[in-house]
Amino acid sequence: MISQNFIHHYNNWNAKVDSIIGDDLPNVYDRYMTLFVIYNNLYNQVPAALITKGIAIPNQIYDNKAATDLVVQYLGGGQYTFKLTSKRTYWRYTGHNKPY
Repeated sequence: MISQNFIHHYNNWNAKVDSIIGDDLPNVYDRYMTLFVIYNNLYNQVPAALITKGIAIPNQIYDNKAATDLVVQYLGGGQYTFKLTSKRTYWRYTGHNKPY
């Protein structure tokens, strides 16, 4: 389970994201960096949360593994990842004509 400290952190930083108004480059960048802080904190919490759920994880976890595979495993996004990476979804969301 994700800690109460993370939930508090998430709510505070999400309020900061909501307060950034405008689509000019500095505001877009500020939103990106603020969301990055939230996500960075999340993927650092996920290994302990998975262990709490009784899910075995590797002894050594690299940032790219924690930030991708373990977060997807924790959030249950495996099915979504498949859908997003399938060709059919790509063609549907990009508006390109299907090659088949």
